Formats: sequence, C-alpha cells, structure tokens
Amino acid sequence: MKLTIIGCASGMPSPNLAHSCYIIEESGRLYMFDCGEGASSSLLRCSVDILSISNIFISHTHPDHVAGLPLFIQMMYLKNRAEPLTIYLPSEFRNVVDTILRGLYLFPEKLGFDLSIKGIDDDFEFDNGGIRVTAHPNSHLKGHSEFLRSRDYENRMQCFSFIVSSGVRKFVYSADIGDIDNLRDIISDVDLLLTEGIHLDLEKLPELLIEKKVKRCLLTHLPDDFDREGIKRLFAKAGYESLDFAAEGADFIV
Repeated sequence: MKLTIIGCASGMPSPNLAHSCYIIEESGRLYMFDCGEGASSSLLRCSVDILSISNIFISHTHPDHVAGLPLFIQMMYLKNRAEPLTIYLPSEFRNVVDTILRGLYLFPEKLGFDLSIKGIDDDFEFDNGGIRVTAHPNSHLKGHSEFLRSRDYENRMQCFSFIVSSGVRKFVYSADIGDIDNLRDIISDVDLLLTEGIHLDLEKLPELLIEKKVKRCLLTHLPDDFDREGIKRLFAKAGYESLDFAAEGADFIV
C-alpha cells in the first residue's frame, strides 16, 4: 500500500495547506480518507489520478474533514466520470448530505455516474478483496454530550478511526480523537500509524508506540507553528526514532 498526503492542516485554515485528505493506493485502485476544504485543488497539485478514486471514507463531519466533498463531486461531474463512486460517512450525516447535494444542484440523477452514499456505524467493515477497512468509534466528539442533552438535535457524536489492511500490511488512520486512549486498542503491530497531533498528549505517545510495536508513526493535523523538531527530539529521547510528519504531496509506503 502507498499513502499520499493530500491535506494535513489543523482545524484552523492554513495559507499553504488543504485540510484533512489522504489517499491509499493498492493494486492500482485509490481510496480516499476524508475530504476537507481544499482537497480537490490539492489532489490536482499532487497529480492524483482522481478518476481512479473508487471509495471515500469520511471519519466525522467537522468541516476540516468533510467540507471539500461537494466540490469533489462537482469535479467528478465536470471530468465526465463514468465509473461508480461510493462514499462512506457517519450514519448521522447520511440524510443531511443528500439535502446538501440537492441544495447545491448536485442532483445524483444528473451527475452521469452512479453515486452511492452509505452510512458508517460501529460495526462497519469494507472488504473488496484488495483492502479491508474497519471503523472504530472514538471519543473526539463526546465533549458535545452535555450541550446536546439540552437540545433537540439529532447529532450522535459519531467519529471513527480506520484500520486499513492488505495482506499482512496494516495502516491505521486515527482521524481526530479524544485522547491517547483512543489509540490503545487499534495500533498493535501497525506498519504505519497516521495520527493527528493536537488532541492527545504527545509526551505519552512514544511510550505507547513502543509498547504496541508501531513500526512507524506519522503526525498530521498540526498547526503551522508546531514545533516539529522539538517533538522529534522528545520522541527520540523516549526511545522512539521512527517519527515523521505529514506534508502535502508526500508519499509513504505502508
């Protein structure tokens, strides 16, 4: 498997980076994880064969992870896509996205390709014989619990991390998480962990990576002024040397 970084900005817009978007390539097929603001432009800058993207997996519905989706669909229409496209996203957003697309005049019946939008719940599994993707709920959105209890909103606070495997190779995309404990049960013996770096205690992360035998860790979703060199020294001092940072257009072999 090959990972390509398309967007890696934090929740704050950056003048230089698109928001969360990542491509996994396996056996000539492309799979996209999240589609934040600016993803379509960055896909073009990175020379991705966008018509080869067959499936999209959305971790949660914060704008920096999903706001680029309508423009991506518009780009598929303008590129005369013919192949089906399937988008998997949290079930709580399933009906909402239908309304959004109609409001933006992206009527599925007029796109010229088969657009299928399916919900992700806690037991989600995708397996097409090439890769296997399982979704694992995390606590990133649980801070809204008290607010939602007092209001008649339908939000279910769904946010997922993804385990992606092909053969013996295993990749984990944490997406946004609530704290470091969200990683504990999903990263054992992982070949490459792509994890965000602003919602967890980075001082505790090296110990967990060593304990779980994570072969390589890639930090993403970082603010522009993040002290990368300082964190690299911190990890090295703790005994973990296989740390790197996401950068637009960078490729990593899983």
